[in-house]
Amino acid sequence: MRTPLVALTVLALAAGVSPAAAAPGDPEPSESASPSDTASPTVSPSASPTSTPTAGPYGIPMKQNIREDAWCRLLIPNKKGDAAEADSIMDDNIVDLGQYGYYRLSANPNWKPQSTLDSSGNTHVNGLYWAVPLLYTGARRGDVPMVDRFFDLIGDWLSKHKKKKTRTWSVTQPIIAGERLWTLTCASDISNGERFVKATRKEANKQIDTFKLGSGTNNTGIHSQGSALAAFCYLGDAAKRDIAANNLNRLADYLILADGSDREGSPWYAYYTLRLLENLAPVYDRCGVSYDRIYTATQRLQRYLAAAVDPNFHLVMIGDTHRAELAPKWFAPDSEARWAATQGAEGQPPSSLYDVFDGGYVFARNSWTDIDGHRPTFYSVRVSRPYVTAHVHSDLGSVTFNSYGTEFVGDPGPYRYNSSAIRDYMVSRSGHSVIRVTEKKPKKKSKKKKSSALGLPAVRPPAASDGSSVLAATEDPYNQTCLKDRTYTAARITRWVYYDTAIDGLVVVDKVKALKRIRADQRWQVPNGVTVSTRSNGATLTSPNASATMLFTGGGAVRKYRPSSKRQDGWFTNGYGELVKGTTLQRGATIAKGKKRTWISVLAAGETAPSVSLTDGVVSVTRKQTDTFPLP
Repeated sequence: MRTPLVALTVLALAAGVSPAAAAPGDPEPSESASPSDTASPTVSPSASPTSTPTAGPYGIPMKQNIREDAWCRLLIPNKKGDAAEADSIMDDNIVDLGQYGYYRLSANPNWKPQSTLDSSGNTHVNGLYWAVPLLYTGARRGDVPMVDRFFDLIGDWLSKHKKKKTRTWSVTQPIIAGERLWTLTCASDISNGERFVKATRKEANKQIDTFKLGSGTNNTGIHSQGSALAAFCYLGDAAKRDIAANNLNRLADYLILADGSDREGSPWYAYYTLRLLENLAPVYDRCGVSYDRIYTATQRLQRYLAAAVDPNFHLVMIGDTHRAELAPKWFAPDSEARWAATQGAEGQPPSSLYDVFDGGYVFARNSWTDIDGHRPTFYSVRVSRPYVTAHVHSDLGSVTFNSYGTEFVGDPGPYRYNSSAIRDYMVSRSGHSVIRVTEKKPKKKSKKKKSSALGLPAVRPPAASDGSSVLAATEDPYNQTCLKDRTYTAARITRWVYYDTAIDGLVVVDKVKALKRIRADQRWQVPNGVTVSTRSNGATLTSPNASATMLFTGGGAVRKYRPSSKRQDGWFTNGYGELVKGTTLQRGATIAKGKKRTWISVLAAGETAPSVSLTDGVVSVTRKQTDTFPLP
């Protein structure tokens, strides 16, 4: 599947895995645009062929590659698989959209969704970038029908999407509009056909006219404004070119916070944003506008991305993040991110062991390098969810824990961007290592009627104003993170997360106060590859590399769940749309209105298991030595 400039390989998630990157996500970037201050589109002359080519459709020279300076080459670069993709469309009428599935074209497509694609794929069909291999391959082979097919498909789409009722969200959302504008700019430049030039100008105007920053704004705006920048450069409209460039500058500062963390609630999308913006550098250069502000924004991201890498050099799976490594080429040679991307071979070794980021993250570890021949310990805590975007999960308070080369507690990842019970589970509180609350009916005096769950109570929106906040974040005398969780109207939750390098153990203290009669469950998500054995006061977690001990105090029977056709508990994402079975550990209790419950959990990896006791409001954890942690 081709991914246009501002469409990296959609990871497989909403936006990117092959990411058009979708991510777990949105598409991946490429490059884009050409400047001109003239009133009409700029069309560069074709390179002189070594032999006289046959003039093909739309005046395109045949039996040679599309000229090097064509906008197509910048916006949607040709690639190794172009010929196979073009043949698939011509011979089988099949558009291969990779992880999303495939789309079957008829001679006269109706452009409606098909069951062979997931919801992401059915939107990306409207990006039209997948048709460009017809142009590249047809021109090189001298295949006139193939080149004709490229322009016919674009023309057909335009004809059937003139009316407002056909301009649905799947057509107009920024990422799709951006992909299509790349393609229209390509078609206009190659043919200089009046119809395509008109469509390019119309689409580009829509992108800058509808642009605004606000709730829900995410990386897709880079697609729309990046494509508008390229289109207006090609069209020779300097004034609107500058509007698009300014929109991109504002967007970069909006998405990348002052400390370098991301607004989307997903380290992978921070990385994706970095690549999208850096891939725009050739567009800025060709357009003759300053890239300085974008460059400054991307540099801010680098320290955050380094901190978000676990000891196995994978991005920690928070929000719509899949298991991915950083690629060195995106980072400065002397940067901390370059060090993380090269596993210590290049760059500057990070120095901080405990970081709190404004995007709502704590990343902490006991070392950046191996200790006594084994991987160090790393953990994360989601300390706030201040922004609402497509890729954030209901994960306030969620914890991950990685030690001795094994992720013992993790995040489920994104699965795929569709409407399904599994996707709903992945983004919900239930899919994360948090306290989950269910409101219950008031207890009846009659013994004939038992109380029953009513379902989730009203949940406050994940905004900074909901009262959720970081109460404390310190490194002395041990790493201590404390947060208020005001997700539920029926309960007040406070979570303290302690980490002490001396015992190399994580201590989690949860306090739940019931404002109504509730059921509260403490949940732990254990990834695939880790075997779980439960006992009355905890569990043993075992991987091929190491084992870890979980100890619980505060009551509640320990239950173990595995995913099945009837329940979602324990599902994890391996790749976009690919599921693997993990385990969910749960303990809980019914709490009467006005009452409180305190749970203490200790987690440590290694050969020596810890022990834990609670006396006079002090938690004592022993492992080679005894350390104490006061109950807040």
